[in-house]
Amino acid sequence: MNIPSLFNNLSTKLSLLKEKLAIENSTNSFNINLHLENVYIKILNEVYDLNLINTNSISLNYPGIDAIDKERGIGIQITSTFSKEKILNTIKQCIDNKIYEEFNHLQFFFLKDVKRLNMATVSQINKACENKIDLIIEDHLLDSNSIYQKLYYENDIIKLNKVITLLDEFLGTLPLDKTSSFASIAISFDDDDESENTYNLIDIILRQGINVYIESES
Repeated sequence: MNIPSLFNNLSTKLSLLKEKLAIENSTNSFNINLHLENVYIKILNEVYDLNLINTNSISLNYPGIDAIDKERGIGIQITSTFSKEKILNTIKQCIDNKIYEEFNHLQFFFLKDVKRLNMATVSQINKACENKIDLIIEDHLLDSNSIYQKLYYENDIIKLNKVITLLDEFLGTLPLDKTSSFASIAISFDDDDESENTYNLIDIILRQGINVYIESES
């Protein structure tokens, strides 16, 4: 699979994930949100070279944030809700519970799209941080577009493949013991009697996203 195809694959999977989230949430089913926390923690680790862990592994109902990288001093709230109230409430929880003492930077990852905040809201958010929390609106509000753009401009194919594999595993489009890659398979046959079986095999391989090159004497 060439590089444009890999990025096409990535954008398709990220879009599919957002649509799946929206559809399931529309019936007040939010189980997917919990599963996506772990998926995006892994993806954020790959893309941003972090060492985030789910805060539930530290304490159930950990206040304020869903993931923390203590080495880098980063706490992240992962949510599908983009609103001023959500951001302010997260900041308040971090301050009230003194969670900010465990990290220097607060970030948000939104399972749905980040929206533009007006200057009055930005000012209100900055004031709420009370100089205890470092939250840069332009840099610390992330979504799947942020992930795509960072991978695209860095053009790091190793990271790109790892992220696609994580998405594949969650969406169920790739067996857990396989990985997305540039893999290609060449098939050569010279027996007409085997051509039907060969074409069936090729169809199966292509469905796995692997390039196939064919050489035949017939």
